[in-house]
Amino acid sequence: MQGLLKRKVGLTSLNAEPGKVYYFAINVKIRQYDSNIEQQLNLVALNEDEGKYLVKASALAAATPKK
Repeated sequence: MQGLLKRKVGLTSLNAEPGKVYYFAINVKIRQYDSNIEQQLNLVALNEDEGKYLVKASALAAATPKK
């Protein structure tokens, strides 16, 4: 028997302008209790300084060409 799946999603609005860069942080949580699974996705807009820092600090943001 398959458990109940609950999804919670965070949303935000954005008026994008040409040539500008926007940074967002995404937080994903998955919880399982008994036969139920709960998924949560939160989206948060970051300021430019924080976004640049997190991109630079993140190993996932570094591109590595395949040889």
